[in-house]
Amino acid sequence: MDDKPSNNKTLQNALIKKNMQIDIACTTEKGLELYEQNLYDLIITDMGRGEKNDAGIDLLKGLKRMQNHVPVIVYTARSAILNYGDQAKKLGAAVTNKREILLEFISDKLKTRVSV
Repeated sequence: MDDKPSNNKTLQNALIKKNMQIDIACTTEKGLELYEQNLYDLIITDMGRGEKNDAGIDLLKGLKRMQNHVPVIVYTARSAILNYGDQAKKLGAAVTNKREILLEFISDKLKTRVSV
């Protein structure tokens, strides 16, 4: 989930090469709608979307209300981690701004090595 999915095109392509299906949502609302309609193995989100710096928190709260059991990682800027990282962790998400950690998380949760 990212309001600027083109920023993560390399990651998207790496997942597709591994025969993984990805859905992209640019808003929290669309992401929650997709979650209701589909089965996912993993959710990757940024923290800020549009004018809302803590949109990722809204997503995590929505997922919690829906009794989400899918691993979630927030891949975001260092400043967002400083401002909202602890809250995201309390809501059950992993949080990072490092691509290597993101790739390790994906590889671990999906049981397949992902590299970009």
